[in-house]
Amino acid sequence: MLPVIFVAIPSETGMSFGRAQPGFNKIVKVEVVAKVAGGTPEQVRENMDQISEQIEMAVMCDQDLQRSISQVTDFNLEQGLLDDAEDHLGAVKITFGLEYQQDYPVPGVDLQEITGRVGTADEGMTAPGLRVDFPQ
Repeated sequence: MLPVIFVAIPSETGMSFGRAQPGFNKIVKVEVVAKVAGGTPEQVRENMDQISEQIEMAVMCDQDLQRSISQVTDFNLEQGLLDDAEDHLGAVKITFGLEYQQDYPVPGVDLQEITGRVGTADEGMTAPGLRVDFPQ
């Protein structure tokens, strides 16, 4: 029974935030392959165009997905028609590049307060204290 849709993640790459913070800007490639059938090659082409648009709209208009990523970095569409014997089959492959941030927790105790003195040593008097507490 066609259409059949397969989803795979063939690759993922990451660029470091830098030396100070452990994390990456990552781009994951999501590959969607749909196979369709039709009575004629023209019908298969029409079915491929239709399912391609449906997949693209499903990904690009999904608000939950769009909120969870930074951007769609790229989009690639490929179509192929197989004309074997009685069956006319076609396949569509759409690859989306989805960018998101991956942070890693830093081990250790969270900063809870900063204390210090306000003033200068040459004033010859004790400077008032300073304390800043951070909410938990």
